[in-house]
Amino acid sequence: MKRSRIIDRRKKPNKRRAGVAQAVFSGTWRAQRKRPLPPRDPVNRAVRLPGTTTMGIRLFDQETDEVVFRINFWHWRPIVEAIRSLQVLPEPRVDGLHTPFVGELTQEEARIVGAAIRERLLPTLSDDERLLLDERLLLDRRTTKEPDDGVFYRDPAEQHKNYSTNRQALERFSRCCETCAGFRVS
Repeated sequence: MKRSRIIDRRKKPNKRRAGVAQAVFSGTWRAQRKRPLPPRDPVNRAVRLPGTTTMGIRLFDQETDEVVFRINFWHWRPIVEAIRSLQVLPEPRVDGLHTPFVGELTQEEARIVGAAIRERLLPTLSDDERLLLDERLLLDRRTTKEPDDGVFYRDPAEQHKNYSTNRQALERFSRCCETCAGFRVS
């Protein structure tokens, strides 16, 4: 009610602003946008607007303190569990990778992980161009060709279905490990 009084008191209502508000409230904002939305990131599967941050994990180089790898949380957990299953690092080091500001790897450990992923894990996934985004590595290291259904599973018995990664994300992570001077998780 207050809003209508404010608009009524104006001598010249701002038509552009009223149109935007109308579009937002009516759900037609995207139809009325003049600029197209940015393209979707194929790994994170989300629209990333310039100047915004996403919920996820960032790896900072130990020497330069620059971000060397970004990925969302739903991809990161299966990557860490894949590292665990490769048995190239002690359990406490792998456990730390799940926790931001705690997990880190030295340059030597990162090189070992990158090589193990490239030599032992990537050959198990299809490298067919058409299946790059379709074949997924699940949290328990099983693979599936079923696309992600986008459903958020809340039941504890089904929560493992929320996490998966693909070959493209694993290749990026492997390259990062082989080129960085070690990293810390943030």
